[in-house]
Amino acid sequence: MSISPSPLAIVTGASSGIGFELARLCAASGFDLVIAADEARIDDAAAQLAGQGADCRMRRCAWSTPTSTTEAKADAPEVAKVGFDAMMNGELEVVAGFSNKMRAP
Repeated sequence: MSISPSPLAIVTGASSGIGFELARLCAASGFDLVIAADEARIDDAAAQLAGQGADCRMRRCAWSTPTSTTEAKADAPEVAKVGFDAMMNGELEVVAGFSNKMRAP
């Protein structure tokens, strides 16, 4: 009997806001994660996500152009959930929000 690997999600901007919420939803749904952000908070985010049981690898780097997400942060959980649900329903392969991107099979 072989063990199927967990699906993998790659999330940029995952230290806070929409990116963190996308990563959190993925972890709660059984995804392994590769997360990245250009902020030191990425370490804390990785620890929180690993605490949810995800195999979480992180990298501190900038993978996207700087964009202000101030307006979106208040609604980050809602915005992330809409995009995540669409992806899981097969409607999207990439969820992108402002400076955040998530890719999953």
